[in-house]
Amino acid sequence: IRIHKALTPAALEKLNADFANFIIGVPIVQGPALREEADDAHLAHFHRIVFVPKKNFGALRHFIDALNASETVPE
Repeated sequence: IRIHKALTPAALEKLNADFANFIIGVPIVQGPALREEADDAHLAHFHRIVFVPKKNFGALRHFIDALNASETVPE
């Protein structure tokens, strides 16, 4: 998921704790653009939240709401 502002470590930790049952395998991580997006220069400046979700669209909606409400790193 592309996001405008980086999340704080505490916010990322909270998402991992709150949505542990929604994630498959490794925890949610935050980082730069993925290799697969290398040709999308206009999107390179966005931060990314990377995870493998379970197929539960209700939980995905709750995750997106929580992500939007999460604390971000000041610019």
